[in-house]
Amino acid sequence: MSTIQLADNHCHLLSKYYKDPEAKIYDLQESDLKYIVSLGTDFLTNQELLILKQKISNGFFKIGLGLHPEEVINLGTLATYELERIIHQIIQNIDIIDYIGEIGIDFKYTNAEQYKDLQILVFQEFCKLAKQLQKPMSIHARGSFQEIIDIIRSVGFDKNTFNGFLHCFTGSFEHGQALIENNFKLGIGGIITYKSGADLRDTVKKLVDYYSGSTLNDLFGLETDSPFLSPEPYRNKTNSPENVKIIAEYLTQFLSKS
Repeated sequence: MSTIQLADNHCHLLSKYYKDPEAKIYDLQESDLKYIVSLGTDFLTNQELLILKQKISNGFFKIGLGLHPEEVINLGTLATYELERIIHQIIQNIDIIDYIGEIGIDFKYTNAEQYKDLQILVFQEFCKLAKQLQKPMSIHARGSFQEIIDIIRSVGFDKNTFNGFLHCFTGSFEHGQALIENNFKLGIGGIITYKSGADLRDTVKKLVDYYSGSTLNDLFGLETDSPFLSPEPYRNKTNSPENVKIIAEYLTQFLSKS
């Protein structure tokens, strides 16, 4: 069985979660991780990451700028204004950013149904921008996999180009297949280690079997979503990018036994 690259493809190394994100990144550079991707969720966190990137301008520390769907819901009708600000922010800094994200659609939040059309509109605009700028995306999805896949198909991404990650994938086999066929990788994080992750484990195994000619790196990317979603046995504690090692070990052991 192939091994999977030790990298954190989705985390949030921000001052509201960590006392000194810059020092943490320098410490992580001494670890076994190949790189980390830290994602913004609104204009201000995007700006914080841009400042960090100017200080740590190397291939280890990668960043993405976006507008999280929870922020879209919280902003309501003001979200279109924030969207325009962030699009401008992305275009201005296109040479130093690696991803557009965190972006997406979430139908599980309170008031999500009220702002369903707004979430879809914002996500569509980010997809169009990503295609135009040829930047991969980091996508958040809860209860919205089909809507996200439909938008990806309608925008028409190049299937020969890496188009991004579906962060913390928990969709069905069919959802995973549709995303992989559009050259997206599926983010595998702490959820796969949870007792409640049985359906995800089953889906991952089916995808590995179906794409038997592909490596794990072709299909998946490790992530922590730090500081959230710590893997077992550290669930409910503050997560950290080093924990991708735990997720990688769990994934390979699970697949070798199944």
